[in-house]
Amino acid sequence: MAEIITPGTGLLIALQHPITPENFHSDDRSRGPPFLLSPELYPFQLRWLNSRYEELLGENFERVYFERPTKFHKVGATDMMSVYRRRA
Repeated sequence: MAEIITPGTGLLIALQHPITPENFHSDDRSRGPPFLLSPELYPFQLRWLNSRYEELLGENFERVYFERPTKFHKVGATDMMSVYRRRA
């Protein structure tokens, strides 16, 4: 990925699909893909997701933004967004 993004100014935007505990319902487990996990697993899933992105992007990127988008389609209500800047 680093080869195609401009060093110092280029951005990589990632829409990530973890769940949020307050939006989880027991029926959600059967819907997907992507398939949702229970709220008990949410902290682990979020840590794993973030560490996996950092592992894949390596030292070439720094995360400059991470939160739930303020505008989204109802289906994407559990998505999170990360923005990574390409290091110079």
